[in-house]
Amino acid sequence: MGRINDAEQSAAEALALDPGAPDAYVLLARIDEAKRDPNAELADAQSYLKHSPNGVLKPAALELIRHAQHELETRSAALN
Repeated sequence: MGRINDAEQSAAEALALDPGAPDAYVLLARIDEAKRDPNAELADAQSYLKHSPNGVLKPAALELIRHAQHELETRSAALN
């Protein structure tokens, strides 16, 4: 978990230096995925697309969004 925390801190620092650094959002979304936090994963992947709608990491962001939505749907179904 230490490496994930280090990566998360690095991405947060990159965004603090340049809030428009869209690649950091994909990194954060991947970290959120590893931490099993689909709400944060979804938000970070959507932030990437907001800042870079046609960026090189668009396919990765879209896949992260699909994954997060699936996880949220699965969790919601389990509650019903």
